[in-house]
Amino acid sequence: MKALVGIKKGTSKPLTAGVVARYEGMELWEALLYRIINGKVVPFSGQTFKTQEKAALSLCKHLRIDLDELVEMEEDAADDYILQAMREKSKSSRPASTYTETAKQFCDLIVNLDYVGAHALLTNELKAEQSPSDLKKIVERMIAYARKPLTEVQVMEDFILEDWPDKLDGDVASVYVALSGEGYSEAVNMILVKSGDGFLIRDLEWGRP
Repeated sequence: MKALVGIKKGTSKPLTAGVVARYEGMELWEALLYRIINGKVVPFSGQTFKTQEKAALSLCKHLRIDLDELVEMEEDAADDYILQAMREKSKSSRPASTYTETAKQFCDLIVNLDYVGAHALLTNELKAEQSPSDLKKIVERMIAYARKPLTEVQVMEDFILEDWPDKLDGDVASVYVALSGEGYSEAVNMILVKSGDGFLIRDLEWGRP
């Protein structure tokens, strides 16, 4: 049975997630909230609705996410998805030590559908231009023809530039990352700047040249 799964924005712990699922054999939908406690997905709240739409809207309100950030999947896969989100959020909260690691970290988060985590690696200026929902829409449009998800990330070392004609003050590198799925390949080129002890992305160009 299909379910809708969402992950709360931010880095608060324990991680909060939610699932919208239908009562088996009934025209009722339940919005359930979960937390990760000691490595397990534990329910702590639930509410019943007459329509999936109302259940989804309620869930999004609690999680502070948009409707299009809910991910549809088989209900029995929800726990594994939520646990994976916890692991990815944990990784995204640690600063990467090199700009290539930041570039790969961003793309790994995109492949794992953690658009909130990926958004956290953008500069404030780029964050203002593109929300997590915008990132999701851009990626989905880019791979719509393939009808299959992205699964692989590879930083193309031979295409890294540390000097280029349009380089701005503060720019550190231009990094090209290959993104692929079964039977197809895409890419994203990003410009990174230094930020404290780590790096942030100030510009993104999606798709192969």
